[in-house]
Parts: sequence; C-alpha cells; structure tokens
Amino acid sequence: PPPPRGPRHPDAVITVGGNRIGTEEIENALLRDRDSDASPLLNVAVSGLDDAILGTVPCAFLVLKREATLGMKDEARLRSLVKARLGPLAVPARFIAVPALPETYSGKYLRRMLRALLAGTDTGDRGSVRNPECLDAIADALRQSGGPPLLADRTPSSEPVETVRGYS
Repeated sequence: PPPPRGPRHPDAVITVGGNRIGTEEIENALLRDRDSDASPLLNVAVSGLDDAILGTVPCAFLVLKREATLGMKDEARLRSLVKARLGPLAVPARFIAVPALPETYSGKYLRRMLRALLAGTDTGDRGSVRNPECLDAIADALRQSGGPPLLADRTPSSEPVETVRGYS
C-alpha cells in the first residue's frame, strides 16, 4: 500500500478550527515585517498551542533585534500582516519574544520542542539541539508571558468579530 499522505513533519501543519495551516506560511507572513524600518523582528518560528475552542491556535516565538522590544503597535502590525495574507484563523494567538530558537546542527528549527514547552511537557532528548541553553530561556519567557490566551484576549472588544466561512 502507498504511504499515508500528510506532512513529513507533523509540526509543519497545525489544524485551527478544522482548517489546516502551514506554520511556515505563517512564519513567512510574519517575516514580511522585516521590510519595514520599524520592525523589531529578526526571526520567527510558529508552533501550535492547545485551545479549548479551536483545538489548536498558532503561537509565534519571535527573536528580536538587539535592544528591541515588542510593543502593541508591533503586535498589531504583525497580526495585520498574517490576517491580510492568510486570513483570521492564521493570526497567532500569542507572540512570545525569545532570545533564540532551538535548532538542529543543520539549522532547522525544532518546533516539536517549542510545542512541548507550550504544553508544559518534557522536551525529550536534547542531543540533537545545537543550542540547548535556549530551551530554558524560552521556558522562562513562557512563564513571564502568562498562561494561554482567552478568546477575549484574541479578539479585542473594539474590533467586530468577523464571520469566517459562515461561522461567527
């Protein structure tokens, strides 16, 4: 029989409210912000965060430029970029500034470790991580950023709730 279809890397696609969205698509939309002189962004990795309503929502881990901070205007601009390019379901529910992203020795991001940190589970064997010290820094950033977002936190009351494919 033929091999099962689907992504070779399960963390490369997340299912948000029944819609499959590629994490790399979200990352590419966010990275377009670097075209702006005001952008604090150096790099980004997106992983899925468990959500009681949608099942999974995107969560963006951002590496910022030296001495840069992520302000509310920056977050709004990033949300707008993703929404315009991919739609409202692809907009990250949380943006977490981290000093570095976990990488393999070949330079690929270990999204499974980001997902484990988000879920509060063991990251597993760290032998394949080129920079394992960043995992503790990411765990600290997660603790400082607070718990999972509430639906009200993702949809500001000043902005009307959009109807998506017949649902509101």
